[in-house]
Amino acid sequence: MNKHIFFIPFTILLFISLISRPTSDMLYFVLLIFLFIVTYLIYKIYFLERQLETEQKAKLDIKQIKDSTVIAKQNFFNLANNIKSGVLSFNEFGHIIYTNKSFPKIFGFVTEENSRIVDISHNELKKIIVHAYGRESYVDNTLEIGSEHYRVTVNPIFTKSGEYTGGLLLATNVSSIIKTKVIQKAFIADVSHELKTPISSIKLANELLYKNENLSSEEREEIFEIVTKEITRTENLVKDILDLSKLDRLDFKLVLDNADLKDIISEAVSQLNVSALEKNIVIKDSSQSHVLRVDSARIKQVLLNLLKNAITYTDEGNIYVFTREVKRHVEIVVEDTGIGIKKEDLDLIFERFYRVDKNRSRKTGGSGLGLPICSEIISKHNGTLLVKSKLGKGSRFIITLPLDYIGEY
Repeated sequence: MNKHIFFIPFTILLFISLISRPTSDMLYFVLLIFLFIVTYLIYKIYFLERQLETEQKAKLDIKQIKDSTVIAKQNFFNLANNIKSGVLSFNEFGHIIYTNKSFPKIFGFVTEENSRIVDISHNELKKIIVHAYGRESYVDNTLEIGSEHYRVTVNPIFTKSGEYTGGLLLATNVSSIIKTKVIQKAFIADVSHELKTPISSIKLANELLYKNENLSSEEREEIFEIVTKEITRTENLVKDILDLSKLDRLDFKLVLDNADLKDIISEAVSQLNVSALEKNIVIKDSSQSHVLRVDSARIKQVLLNLLKNAITYTDEGNIYVFTREVKRHVEIVVEDTGIGIKKEDLDLIFERFYRVDKNRSRKTGGSGLGLPICSEIISKHNGTLLVKSKLGKGSRFIITLPLDYIGEY
């Protein structure tokens, strides 16, 4: 509003006074002074009220900013205290101003109020933070704490004008990532080793055929049999590696449908009956009807693998297959009367490329990936694959599948 508007009443009153001017000059002068004072007071009162309103609004805005800052700070603390990663922040003077609940659990010490980064008892962590503080720069490092590995990052914090105000540390557990990398490296090494053996055998057989023209037909036939076995073994190994790689992919999906486990088991048993009878082994199937939502082809693949293993490691006796319902789950049991598994091997048989009987596995073309593939398939169904065994008595593999499994969304 224009401030000159307050002189309008004064102008009007002055005009009126001129029209009805008093006879005394002194009285006229006093009246003018009075009118001026009244107008000035009105002017001051209005602008004092406006100034007061402005100050109150400014105070309210400051309060709202402070409140929002407190809320934002509290939200940050709530968020930081509910994450598993360790969080630490420090100011431009090197004083620690905050640590979340996970930080002392990870590093094993509690920071006191107004403590400094140079007072940190964990030497490796202190080096990382002091290095970041001294250079006012981003630092990314990995720390090994006990059996766990943590990725420690320190992010510098600057104002809009570029002034350094401290840093924020985040310690994240990356043990599973490192373990995966180790497993991948070991897997590649194992694959290379497993492929080297059959390739060397084929190469040697080829050299024998090439360099020895006087070989008899029986000798040549024997060499061809060796080559054929090694080619089959290599083919099975490559097939299993590709299958396992497919199962390991994040975008892998089961082909689910409602199926009767009895039918799937019956198909697998029928497919291997002849192989079993060749060793005078009888597969006795007493499974019951259980309709579940499963990937029929994959469940059959698991059963075929378990039955083949049972036939391979059983020299005499029988193989039993049966089902039972236990607490909203169905168990498929494959039991043999074979050689059994040593106690120390029970926890290792689901490891990739692990073989209980290496000589027998190599003779039958086993890749050492069959059980890991089975375990992965059952895991994809939210189930479990367990083994119980006694050396010289036989083994029992138990597949457990949930009755209410509907698949991944």
